[in-house]
Amino acid sequence: MFGTNAGLDREPAWVKNVRANPIVRIRINGSWTSYNAVEIKAGDRDRLWNAAIAANPGYNDYLKTLTRSVPIIQMHPAI
Repeated sequence: MFGTNAGLDREPAWVKNVRANPIVRIRINGSWTSYNAVEIKAGDRDRLWNAAIAANPGYNDYLKTLTRSVPIIQMHPAI
């Protein structure tokens, strides 16, 4: 999940919530499942961000106005 906040220069509230409590519940196709949220750092972050830009070229436009790094949150099924 990418915390772009539609290109605004502040993080979306959900990123702050996930940092405060990384155990989240997500509804997919009507079913709720628990996940552990992990913020991606360093080299993996750059690789994933570049893949996101390749899939969504509009993300490049965000870089023109952002002074922050876009957080990338990976979800792992909770055990």
